[in-house]
Order: sequence, then structure tokens, then C-alpha cells
Amino acid sequence: MKEPAAGLLTVGGIVGYIKLVMPIITIPKSLKKGDSLVAITRKEYEEFLYLRKIIPEVKMTAAEKRSWKRAERDYKNSKYMTLKEFQGELGIVS
Repeated sequence: MKEPAAGLLTVGGIVGYIKLVMPIITIPKSLKKGDSLVAITRKEYEEFLYLRKIIPEVKMTAAEKRSWKRAERDYKNSKYMTLKEFQGELGIVS
């Protein structure tokens, strides 16, 4: 492990020398350009692993994937209505 960095600190006109203690990590070069790196605490990671075990992953069917793609395309092209517009179409007064 590398030695922590050090720096000067000025507080109220008094100059002091402090040792900055912070963890140092190395990001592997094998991390591809399109990939992303997320840093979380060990506790959050362990909670994620626990939830992954008790909550099953549900895969989308081919029809659901097509529907999702169409919905994304419609949203991108502003082909949607707001909740207020929808309520107006149904005659619901809020």
C-alpha cells in the first residue's frame, strides 16, 4: 500500500502540516472503455448480494422486449400523454 499523501493546512492564519489519510485503489486496465465502475460500501454490496438471492430475476420475453423498445421510441419522439391529459380524456376531474 502506498504511503498517504501529506499537505499544508492553514486555519485562522496558523499553518500546520497534516497527513491526508485516504484509501488508494487501483483501477485495472482491463476495464473496457464502455464499461463503468461503481464504488459502494461493503455493507451495501453485501445487502445487494442478499437481495439478489431472495428476489428472483425475471427475464423479459421477446414480445415484452419489442414492446419495451417501442415504448422507448415513442417516449423519445414525444408520443405520450401526461397524467393530466389522460385524466382529461377519461373525464376525471382532479
